[in-house]
Amino acid sequence: MLFTQNSVPQDQGNSFKTGINVFYLIVNGYSTAFTVFFRHCFGGEAFGFNAFACIGIMLLFMMGHPESPGLAGFFGLWWVALILQRIGHFTRRLRGVQIHSRFDGVSWFETILPFINRPAACALEVATCVLMGIHLMPGDLGLGRFFVFGGGAILVKFFIDSCLDHLQVRRLNDAAIEHRARVARWRSGRF
Repeated sequence: MLFTQNSVPQDQGNSFKTGINVFYLIVNGYSTAFTVFFRHCFGGEAFGFNAFACIGIMLLFMMGHPESPGLAGFFGLWWVALILQRIGHFTRRLRGVQIHSRFDGVSWFETILPFINRPAACALEVATCVLMGIHLMPGDLGLGRFFVFGGGAILVKFFIDSCLDHLQVRRLNDAAIEHRARVARWRSGRF
């Protein structure tokens, strides 16, 4: 036998995929700290593991900045907003409104300013986080940093989600092309 089981690394790509997934979970969790305030009409599973990641990130940030009283207040306010979002989901569900379970909400900026699209609304969310963070830094450095980094997390999450959406649409288009070619081949009798 030329290669033994230990001589060839198994699943080299697995560690990279796991790293990307963990990075996305952290970014998604961090952005969840702000999306409960910036968006509405979430799906039922929109706050799954990312909510747990958000709790962990906020607790780690509070431990890293024990002098920041604003972080604890923001954490409490986040819980209230999360509970209100869940109540809103259940009332919409009782009314018969159907929303995809993982839908991450409609931006309030899109609702208030109907002439803007989703990328512009995301840019406004990022700008709001960064400007609020800069404004908060002189009085509460920990909370200000949390907001500035949150703006970055929202931006990175939007970029990753956009890339995944484009990839999925491309795969759906390719599948439709393959389907039409297969049907044409079947109908012509050249299969």
